[in-house]
Amino acid sequence: MHGNFWKRMGFAATLLSTLVACGGGGSSEPVPVPVPPPVLVPLPVAPSITQQPVTQSIAAGGSATFTVAASGDAPIGYQWLRNGVELAAATSSIFTLSNAQVSDDGSIWTARVSNAGGNVLSAGATLTVKTGTLSLFAGNVDLPGTDDGLGAAARFAFPGGLAVDSAGNVFVADTSHHTIRKISPAGVVSTFAGTAYGSGDRLDGTGAAATFSYPAGMAIDGADNLYLVDGFPYSFGLNWNVVRKITPAAVTSGFFVPGIFPPAIGVDVAGNVYLTGARRVAPDGTQSFFNAPEARWSMDSLAVDRTGNIFYAVGNTIRRTAPGQPEVILAGSPGSPPGAVDGVADQARFNFFHTFGSSRVMTSIAVDGKGNVYVADNGNHLVRRVTPAGVVTTVAGRVGTREFRPGPLPGQVFEPRGLAVQGDKVLYVTSGNAVLKIELP
Repeated sequence: MHGNFWKRMGFAATLLSTLVACGGGGSSEPVPVPVPPPVLVPLPVAPSITQQPVTQSIAAGGSATFTVAASGDAPIGYQWLRNGVELAAATSSIFTLSNAQVSDDGSIWTARVSNAGGNVLSAGATLTVKTGTLSLFAGNVDLPGTDDGLGAAARFAFPGGLAVDSAGNVFVADTSHHTIRKISPAGVVSTFAGTAYGSGDRLDGTGAAATFSYPAGMAIDGADNLYLVDGFPYSFGLNWNVVRKITPAAVTSGFFVPGIFPPAIGVDVAGNVYLTGARRVAPDGTQSFFNAPEARWSMDSLAVDRTGNIFYAVGNTIRRTAPGQPEVILAGSPGSPPGAVDGVADQARFNFFHTFGSSRVMTSIAVDGKGNVYVADNGNHLVRRVTPAGVVTTVAGRVGTREFRPGPLPGQVFEPRGLAVQGDKVLYVTSGNAVLKIELP
């Protein structure tokens, strides 16, 4: 019996040991939960520039637009730099620099492009700002005379109107010495018609045989014939009564038109002559009025373009008309006081006349092939430009200065008078006793 007892106890102990080892006996432990493998999140793709900013060349006062493009994960940020210095609020893929100045010439423009993956700097774009120049073409602003010669060795006496022929020769109405002078493209000055200190009569003839009396405004037609306003002095100023025509061979003839004051003149491609008082004189001498009803007797200067548009100054406004078209005020505000304000249309201000003794100094306007009107704003000592859209800017000169200073534009101009355009990039202007040259950027 004892043997069976111990056998049973051994079996029980074995069973208990087994149950304990197997977690039996009513006891349990948590079953481990499988841990999933980590999810790998790809890093952001750093930006890569696909379009670099482009080097540009513009005129002073103009605008330059720089553009950069990049690929990479969004969001992508942009920051523009000028010569390595960050620009406030320049955080778009496109940056525009408005009203560029001389100080911007040679500047380097870059863009830093960034996202969560990093950043990259673009290539540099160089900005060139062209300024144009003001220079002495012929004569001496302060010293009058009658000498022919090269450039500054020549002398004029208070010259007035100007015209440029198809070969680039500049013709000058040498007002106080009663002659018409010619300046070659190289700057060589000669006397084209008339004789200095002549009698002041108005005689037709060829070259030196012709005589003039205070020639003033001047224009030129498509065949290089010159037209100018000629007259005689009287005690309270100047009066002009004759239109003279001078052929390329220096043959001078004339016809009488009373009361041309101020002495402005224009000519169209058909040879019709336009004068202050809104008068048109046909090649056969027939006179009529062109459409400028509000400004007929108050014109200060005028010019005609190649398509027949007539531009003229009235008071301190610039206006335009054409056959069958109404008068349009391009710039300036009727009735407003004189000023020197650049701007658009009626925001702009001019001061066209400046007192000279008992007379008003003549002023001139000229128009280029693109329809830009250039104005000798003599009361402000400026040369101004009016675009076909009426945008007025200052080309040369500084308000109120009374001396000539050559160099990069704007320079300084004293009391500009006559004005002529050669092409779209060169202006000639009379000032003092000289002819100045403006080369536009």
